[in-house]
Amino acid sequence: MKFRFTVSRKISIGFAIVILLTIVSSSVILNTSTSLVTKFAKDISPSLSVVEDFNILVIESKMYITNWVYLPSSLEDKEALKKLQTNRYRILKIKILKLFDDWDKADKEKMDTVFMQYKELTSIQEDIMTELVTFDDYEDPMKKLFSENRIESEVLPLAADIAKKLTLISKHLNKNANDIRMGMFESFENLQWLIIGIAIFIICLGVFVTIMTVKTIVGPIKTVRQILLRMGLGELPENVSVKSNDEIGDMTTALNQLIDSGNKSASFASNIGTGDFSVQFEKLSDKDILGAALINMREDLKAAARKKELEKWAADGQVKFADIFNKHEELDELGDEVICSLVDYLDSNQARLYVANDAEEIKLEMLASTIKNEAKPLHRNLGLGDGIIGEVARDRQIIVLDTIPEGHFANNGDKGNGKLNKLVVSPLIMDNKLFGVIEIATNDEFKDHHISFVEQLGEKIAIKVNSTIINQRTRELLQKVHDSITYAERIQKSMLPTQETIQEHFQDSFMFYRPKDVISGDFPWFADMGDEKLIAACDCTGHGVPGAMMAIIGNFLLNQIVIVQKIMDPGKILGRLHDGVNDTLKQLDNPELSDGMDVALLNINTKTNQIQYAGAHRPLYQTRNGEIAVHKASRFPIGGTQYARLGRTVEYKNNVIDYEPGDVLHFFSDGLPDQTGGPGPEEEKLMNKRIKEVIIEHGSIPMIDQKLKFEATFDAWMGDYPQLDDVLLFGIRL
Repeated sequence: MKFRFTVSRKISIGFAIVILLTIVSSSVILNTSTSLVTKFAKDISPSLSVVEDFNILVIESKMYITNWVYLPSSLEDKEALKKLQTNRYRILKIKILKLFDDWDKADKEKMDTVFMQYKELTSIQEDIMTELVTFDDYEDPMKKLFSENRIESEVLPLAADIAKKLTLISKHLNKNANDIRMGMFESFENLQWLIIGIAIFIICLGVFVTIMTVKTIVGPIKTVRQILLRMGLGELPENVSVKSNDEIGDMTTALNQLIDSGNKSASFASNIGTGDFSVQFEKLSDKDILGAALINMREDLKAAARKKELEKWAADGQVKFADIFNKHEELDELGDEVICSLVDYLDSNQARLYVANDAEEIKLEMLASTIKNEAKPLHRNLGLGDGIIGEVARDRQIIVLDTIPEGHFANNGDKGNGKLNKLVVSPLIMDNKLFGVIEIATNDEFKDHHISFVEQLGEKIAIKVNSTIINQRTRELLQKVHDSITYAERIQKSMLPTQETIQEHFQDSFMFYRPKDVISGDFPWFADMGDEKLIAACDCTGHGVPGAMMAIIGNFLLNQIVIVQKIMDPGKILGRLHDGVNDTLKQLDNPELSDGMDVALLNINTKTNQIQYAGAHRPLYQTRNGEIAVHKASRFPIGGTQYARLGRTVEYKNNVIDYEPGDVLHFFSDGLPDQTGGPGPEEEKLMNKRIKEVIIEHGSIPMIDQKLKFEATFDAWMGDYPQLDDVLLFGIRL
């Protein structure tokens, strides 16, 4: 086998050389450093330490013996002195003797002298310690004086001499230490130059290896890199020539294969990008992920294009039929255009549309057919399960037949295209309710998207059929309701007094009456009882039809109480009216029925010039000489049982008021002050305050003109806001 000087071998040899040199230089540096450090740690540092310790020992010895003489009670110092002489000195001397081998001769001699002097010092201390033992000894002047003289004349000078010699030894040892340090520094400096030299050599070697690597490796790699960068940007360059038999050569060969594969893939992608899905393409191998992805992409794009085409076809169809649905409001017209358009859109031949009735027993009636001159009565009133149409209606499932039963169509061919042989029948269902059936026949084929479209369209047709039927019924119902309300309006107007009726009895008066709806829950009431004229403004719960019902009840009860029963006291009348509403609506048995009314009721006696007034929530305004007097109403409504359930008696106060000619009376329902509107950005209620302002401002004009002012004020205040409630206002100048 031919030897290959591969990239890995080139790099391995270069790294081996660098690693070998690094190991050698590291060993030299480590050995030199270890030798210097060991010498310093073994010889110099311990000697300096023990000499210092010995100097401290001498100082402490001098201090303790001095304290022995001058401080008889210092027992701790005495014990420390004994321990120092027996233990510490012996241990320290042993340490010094162990280090003697590395000392100079002069230092050894000095140290021997120190040992002798310290022995003499110890002997003197022992004599003193023997002389001064007990407190009696300290009391003996001769002993005490003798000991003090020995401290001054012997101990202190001897200790000073020992300390001096130890200092000389320490200085000499420090000098030796400095010499060793200088030697260490010199060695480290030499070592530094050695390291620099080795580093320079390694750098030179690295440069040489780099140059060789660049020449044999980096150059071809740069070429490959440039090509890969170009390919990364989407470019497909020409093939590269192979110049070596190492990994670089292998990379170049693989790169050429990649370029060839890229050219093939690009050509294939370009073809399918233009919509040519028939182009052939083979994967490079079973592991060719890109090739497999391109083939899958072709199939996905092909399917997506077809799906998009069918979705557009279906969406266009939905828009087409939505326009048809929006155009028609009558079922007959709708059915004809739907089936004709469906036949054209599916390129089929015939179609029929059946609509289900809303009876308990469902029947299907043919609404429209594309078959010319077909006798519709033959296809009317199909029941569930009758034939193909009835089966689909019963099972509510679309069916597709490849063979059309004989006689299903009177003319089994159309448009000159041959015999019909395919049939789709689909139910029209919305919210699980059957609205009909549609069938389409062709002499060709129904594709899946045709069938899906018919099924989706069936729901849309069902929705349109349902809305059309509902709209027709709604129009009919609205017409009936309108007719009923119009008739009710005529009835209500016939029951209520008009402004002309009021003006027959009160010439200078008006009635501003504006229902919110056609019929009203507010109603005026009037009764002419000779000299006594009874008039009321009544505001029933609600408005429109519910309010009108209460108005009929209230009007009937007031007629019964006043005209039939001849009760003239307004307070009693309201009490009877309250009881009558309770009884009529059975409110005592049904407390949730709280309907009733608010009332301002007046009995104007034109003979005695007196007014009797009673109110249920509605006040009376009496204006005289430009000033308004407000007569308040009782706080109880008419109707409801809320106060009875609390055990409270419902009573309406009867107010007797004298009037003078020219006095003006105003009373009204709450629809007037509660109307929202106003000129500002925030809506406000009209309120009683503004009603009083109109009364004061226009109090001197005829009442019929005052009515116009009230109407104008109300309309201006309401503006674009809706009317909230029925409005009733009486104005009477007496």
